Amino acid sequence: MTMIAISRIIPRLFLLSVVITLILSGSKSSGDDTPNTTAGWPWKVWIKVKLNISGDNGLDSMTRSYLSRELRKIEDVSITDKNPNFVINVCVIQTRLKDGTPMGYAFSYAVTSTLNQKLVKNEMVALRVAGKIEETKEMELCAWLTNDGILVDQFIQQSDITSFSKVCADNIAQIDGNDFEEYRKFMHIK
Repeated sequence: MTMIAISRIIPRLFLLSVVITLILSGSKSSGDDTPNTTAGWPWKVWIKVKLNISGDNGLDSMTRSYLSRELRKIEDVSITDKNPNFVINVCVIQTRLKDGTPMGYAFSYAVTSTLNQKLVKNEMVALRVAGKIEETKEMELCAWLTNDGILVDQFIQQSDITSFSKVCADNIAQIDGNDFEEYRKFMHIK
């Protein structure tokens, strides 16, 4: 081989070794609270979830506790406020009879899927550079795709007084089976 051919190969080999090292190390970037693992090779999908919960008379903290417990049981899910893939918005109220006697609970769930702002911006710039999108459309799409997210699921659930924790567990199982599973499938075929 000539010196010119070798000088072209060395930078490529170096870049390849850096990429392989990063992939195999499974290292986390600072500030990332995604679990550190290389399980599920070649890529492990981690689902980051943010909980927004409102409720009266302490129901918000009780709901947060039950939902967080159920989410922590799912191996590839982490609860975070930083760059979530999904935001689970929950409003819970206690239902009462006309005389004021507690009857049960009503839950309203809205699950939104957010997109990573840096990823969206990079993709939009690539489309603009390739001439496939105008700059004004790029800014509009970036704002739309990264603000509050896209509604992917919404449902209302009722429970009686005694089944509060079971309903929380069932609702997280429903969100996992429907929304998170679709995300897992999408990320593995991408």
